[in-house]
Formats: sequence, structure tokens, C-alpha cells
Amino acid sequence: DDTWIDVLDPGAGETHVSRLWGYFAEDEFFCDYRRSREGKWPAEFLAGYCGTVMADAFSGHHRLFISGAITWAACMAHARRKFKEALEAGELAASQALDLFSLLWRVERRAEDDPPDGRRDRRQAEAVPILDRLEVLMTEWVATQRPSSGLFRAARYTLKIFPQLRTYTRDGRVPIDNNALERQWRQPSLNRKNSLFVGSDRGGAWAATMFSILQSCRLADIDPYRYLVDVFAELHQGRTDYDQLRPKAWAQRSRAAA
Repeated sequence: DDTWIDVLDPGAGETHVSRLWGYFAEDEFFCDYRRSREGKWPAEFLAGYCGTVMADAFSGHHRLFISGAITWAACMAHARRKFKEALEAGELAASQALDLFSLLWRVERRAEDDPPDGRRDRRQAEAVPILDRLEVLMTEWVATQRPSSGLFRAARYTLKIFPQLRTYTRDGRVPIDNNALERQWRQPSLNRKNSLFVGSDRGGAWAATMFSILQSCRLADIDPYRYLVDVFAELHQGRTDYDQLRPKAWAQRSRAAA
């Protein structure tokens, strides 16, 4: 997922809009600063990766899936959001879709403590029939609703990515939505209000690094200040096993030693 950040062009007296690209896995967050929203950036970052990536339907993401090495899982929350907007605009029939989405999340709550294989089996048994009903409803609305209606647009969007919305039912490790990543954008959003912009591309890269560290510390439930003081000391002493200095690994090591 990505969000915007204003960056000052030194000497130009104005700002340009750059992007922060976010990546989230196993309760760790990485933020990457780039000057544009071109799809080449996530493709470059994930080069060589084989597995599943959850992403929205932004066209720039599509190059990730061309080779077949990466499986696309679409975010159920993005699809649901469009029906919520239609309902708020007065299209009451959207509640039928929202009721089905609610049933899908109810399955997730029941599966929360299941191991990955058990979660997959539960989704196959309980979520797939709900998705089948949802797909029938989407197909009906695309055929019968006015193209200018919010209901038609929501159904068309959802139907277009329906195969990818089903991906999570085949892998218990894959979440139903991308909300865990989207929550990590709260700090950059707050920063936009407080600082308005960063001073240069280099400043944008540093901001992305700090967002990565601070959010990963919060996810690991550790004090960022204590973490940074300790890690800087270890780096100064010549430590080079950087993977063990990540916030999550540091937290595990600290708790084991306590």
C-alpha cells in the first residue's frame, strides 16, 4: 500500500508530492520513500519474492503478478468500503452486500485461534459459500443497476477482482484484508499535519526509515528510545548481524533475557 508525502524542492520554493510505499509481514513494517507512484517501485522491492501479496486494485500493482511468481490477494475491506459509501449515499440495497461481508468477518473471528491449515479449512467450509452468494449478487447488480449508481460501480469493482478476493480462502496465512498495513499510516498522516512537508528527498528517505523503526517498535510493544539506544551502541561496537537487530528480534531477545 502507499500514501503521499509533501517534499520541498530545494531552491524551487515549492513542494512536490512523493510516495511512501508500505510493506507489512509477520508484525513488521517497512516504509520505502520514492518520488512517484510508479508500479516499478514495489516490483523492484519484491524482485525475487515468491508467494502471496495483498494489494488493492491500483493498476501500478499489476506488474507484480505478471510472471506468476507472486499470487495476488485482494483486500476485502476495499471492496466492502465501496458498498458502505453507496449505502451512505442512500442506496439502501447496498446493505445486502454489507450483511454478507459481515458474515465473512464473523468467520474470521471464529478462525482467529486456528492454526493456518485449520483456518484455511474453516474458510473453505464457511467463507466460500458466502463468497458464492456475494458473487451472484454482484453479477445481478452489474446487469441491472444504472451505470451511474454507486451500487453498480461497487459491484463492478468487486466483480472485477473477485478471483483475487477468494485467494485468502486457500491459504490460512493470508489475512482477509490489508487493515494491519493501513493502520501503520496513522503516524505519517499525523506527521503531515504537524510538519507539513519534509525538506528534501534525502529527508523523505530518512522519514521513511524512522517510520519503519517506530511502527515496528510499536508492533513489538517496545520503547523506541530504549531500542535505538541499545542498537546504536551495538552497531558502534561492530555488530553486523543486522537481522537480529530488527525491533521484533530485539524484543524477543530482551524478553528472553528478562
